[in-house]
Amino acid sequence: MRIGLVMAAMLLLAGCGSSPEPFNATPLSISYKYDGDQIVAAAQKAAKHCAQQGKTARLSNVGRDSVANIATFVCE
Repeated sequence: MRIGLVMAAMLLLAGCGSSPEPFNATPLSISYKYDGDQIVAAAQKAAKHCAQQGKTARLSNVGRDSVANIATFVCE
């Protein structure tokens, strides 16, 4: 029982990571570092970034560095 509670707490905390962090932003593209399943949040932020240029965001690359996942979007 105790192990089950610990596992449940760990799963809840795992979902509480930081939001996607932008880097390498230009008017034509933006990349985000993100944890776990936060690619949807990264896509929403990229859409806002590209909307400032009157464009829409398209996912162009997904990868990983030694610390986090990386998603790159182009503004078209």
